[in-house]
Amino acid sequence: MFELLHLEYEVDIIVFSILAIMNALSIAVMLERVVFYCFFKYENYKSLEEFELSTSKNLIILSIIAQNAPYIGLLGTVFGIMMGFNNIDDTQKIISTLSAALKATAGGLVVAIIALVLFNIFDRCNAKLYVKYKKINNLLSKANE
Repeated sequence: MFELLHLEYEVDIIVFSILAIMNALSIAVMLERVVFYCFFKYENYKSLEEFELSTSKNLIILSIIAQNAPYIGLLGTVFGIMMGFNNIDDTQKIISTLSAALKATAGGLVVAIIALVLFNIFDRCNAKLYVKYKKINNLLSKANE
C-alpha cells in the first residue's frame, strides 16, 4: 500500500516551488509595468483600444496569481494535514507536520497579497492615464474642428 508519508517533503517542495514561481512572475510583471510607465507617451497611441490594450498588458497575470495563490497554499495545507494523520501515534510528528502545512497557507496568502496590491496599483495608474488620454484626445479633436 502506498503511503502519503513518503510524499511529505515532496509536497512541500512542490507547493513552495509553485508559490515561488508565482511570486517571481508577479515581480517580473511589476518590473515590466514600471519600465512601461517610465517610457509612456500618449502620442504613441492612435486609438483608445490600442491605448487600453497596451496599458492593461500583463495585468491578467497578476489577477490570476492573486486569485489562485491562496488555493495553492490551501492545497499544500490539506496534503500536510492528511500526512500528519498518518502519524497519529507520534504527537511531535503531527505537530511538526501541521506546522509545515500551515506555512503553505501563509505562503499562498503572502503571494496573493503581493499580486493583489500590485494589480490594484497598476489598475489605478491605468485609470489615471485613461482619463488624461481622453482629455488630450478631446482637446485635440476640438482643435481640429
